[in-house]
Amino acid sequence: MCFEKELFVIEGEDSLLINADETLTALCSTINERTKTPKMTFHPFLHRYDLTVYDKHIFVNEDGFLFSKGPKKYRAAWDMLADALGKWTAEEFINGPIEKRCVSHDPDGHRYYLTDPVIFERNIVITDEENDPVAAIPLQFHVILAGSCDNPDIEEFSVCVEDPKNISLLQGVLDRLESKICLTPTDGLVRQWESEHFKRLECCRKEYDKMTGAFLRILDDEHEQEDIIPLHRHLPVLPYGSGLKRFISTWLEKETLSFDLGFEKWLLEGRSEEILRRFSNDRPDLGGTFKTMLRKLLNKVHETGLPPQFPEWIQAYREYTENKIVLKKELEWFRKPCQGANYHEGLSCAEYSKLKEKR
Repeated sequence: MCFEKELFVIEGEDSLLINADETLTALCSTINERTKTPKMTFHPFLHRYDLTVYDKHIFVNEDGFLFSKGPKKYRAAWDMLADALGKWTAEEFINGPIEKRCVSHDPDGHRYYLTDPVIFERNIVITDEENDPVAAIPLQFHVILAGSCDNPDIEEFSVCVEDPKNISLLQGVLDRLESKICLTPTDGLVRQWESEHFKRLECCRKEYDKMTGAFLRILDDEHEQEDIIPLHRHLPVLPYGSGLKRFISTWLEKETLSFDLGFEKWLLEGRSEEILRRFSNDRPDLGGTFKTMLRKLLNKVHETGLPPQFPEWIQAYREYTENKIVLKKELEWFRKPCQGANYHEGLSCAEYSKLKEKR
C-alpha cells in the first residue's frame, strides 16, 4: 500500500510527516482496504491502541468540526490538537499565512483584519519505515477575523475533518504521539452514521430479496416458458449447471441478443469456450444453435457506427460500448481456425488440435 509522495507532499505546502509504527501502519492498511466498500463508516472507537488511557477529549460533530469544552470550544480543540501535533498553532497562522492574506491598513496606518472566513488546508502525512507516504489526513483550518489586529472584534478558529475515515486515522496519529486525547463523535454524528448504516442494510435486504426471488424462479419448473433472461440483473455469476443451462436454452430459443449485450456478458463471463464445450456435450441438439448465436454475437461486437436506438449521450449506450469491448476480447478464440472443433464430442480447441495432429 505505497503511494507516490507527490500525492500527499506538495511542494510549498506545510505538511506534517508522521512516521508510523506497526499499529498505525496496520490501521492505514485496514482503512485503505475498507474504503473500497462504498460509504464505509469508520468509528475511532474501533481503532484504539491497546491499553491506552485518555485524560483529554476532543469531540467531533456531524459536520466534522472538532470542539472541546468551554465558551471558545472550537478554538480550545484547535489548541489541543496543535499542542499534540507540535505544529499549526493559531499564533503560527496569525504570524504567517493570515498576516499575508488577511491584514490591511487604514488611512492612519493602523493594521486591521477585514476578511471573510478563510480556510487553510494542511495534510498530516503518514509514512512507513522507508519514509514513503502510506496515507494522509487532510485538515481544514477555518479562520474568521475582523477588527483591529491588536484587539479583534471577531476572532474564531476551528478545525474540520470531513471524511469519517480520517477521524479514525487522526485518532491513530494522536495515539502514536501519546497525546492521551480521545476523539469522541457526538450523538448527532453517531446518529448520522447509524442512519447511513441502516440505509445500507435496507439496500442490502432489498438486493437479497431480489436475488432470492430470481433464484426461486429459476428453480420453479412451473415457469418453464417464462422469460427468465431479465433475472440475470439480480444474480451473481452462476456456475455451470442446471440454472445456467436454463438461461442458455431460453437465450437460444429467443434467437436475439440483448439490447445492451449485458446478458451475454453476464452469461459468458470469460468462459465462453468452456460453456460451449460443456453445453454442446450435454445438449447435442442445441450445440449448433449455440455456435450460431456466438457467431451472431461476434458480428455484433465488430460492428462499427452508432446503433440507432442508442443516442451517444445516454447511459445505455455507454454500457453497450463497454460490453462490446469485453465481449470482443472474450470471443477472440472463436475467430481462430479451430472454432469448428467438434464440440458434440466435448473437445476444446486445444484438444481438437491435438486430435487433428494424431489423425
